Amino acid sequence: RPDTVNDLTPEGQGQEGVTQFIMEEEYLDAYALYFQKYVEEYRNQGIDVYAVHVQNEPNSCQNFPSCIWTASDLNTFIGSYLGPLFSEKLPEIEIWYGTIERPFIENIDTVLMDPVTSEFVDGVGFQWAGKGAIPKVDEKYPDMDLMQTESECGNGSNDWDAAEYTYSLIKHYLENGTNVYMYWNMILDETGKSQWGWKQNSLITIDTETGDVDWNPEYYLMKHFGSNVMPGAKMIKTDGAYEDVLAFKNPDGAVVVFIANTSEEVQDIELLLDDDASPITASIDANSFNTLKIKP
Repeated sequence: RPDTVNDLTPEGQGQEGVTQFIMEEEYLDAYALYFQKYVEEYRNQGIDVYAVHVQNEPNSCQNFPSCIWTASDLNTFIGSYLGPLFSEKLPEIEIWYGTIERPFIENIDTVLMDPVTSEFVDGVGFQWAGKGAIPKVDEKYPDMDLMQTESECGNGSNDWDAAEYTYSLIKHYLENGTNVYMYWNMILDETGKSQWGWKQNSLITIDTETGDVDWNPEYYLMKHFGSNVMPGAKMIKTDGAYEDVLAFKNPDGAVVVFIANTSEEVQDIELLLDDDASPITASIDANSFNTLKIKP
């Protein structure tokens, strides 16, 4: 119903800045135990969970299941309950602070500057407006692992403009310290509606009446990275007049150069891998994504 959030009436809904979780020891103990059982039961089914992100969007009261926490209360839960329990029972499982959807570095500092809690935190996950905080976080905590945890899902257009925008997000996150970029909605039907009832983009669209499959522009964007940049690759810093370039070195020594052209004109570019190498020249089509792979 339009007047409810999380099946709650307006009087019962949460608000940003006010923790919804009951901050009492018995509940906090039980919730930490829930995380332990979650990991163990998946393992019993043959699925290894290597990490948990403690709360999705802790500042957002959504119409889907959510729970608002202040950074201070999440710090208490991780530092005094979840962290000590995992250290004893599941020391191999990583704890990530996130997913952070606000641009305020203070929310990160509350946890990462706590001498107790920070020992339990292996990384920080960001999405949506959290992208505004990640440059400062990467600068302030250079040794902390960072992850992009949910691509912005668009409005169901599944067009080239959406792909270009997602490219801009990928570039922003990778250039500011993340080692993972996650898309949102692998497959949707022809309505483009998620389970929560609004139209979103997807990599693939399947028409449930005809069975026709559309591979949307963002599918090919993600394929450029997913099929060429291998696990363990290292990002290479680039410079020069042409800025829409991302470069990586794979574990086998191959160099992968992703080049975007978001203009309406062909772009002639010249790549120089090092001072002793011959330049590589290429003409990049208008409105295109391209990958060059230079073998070792």
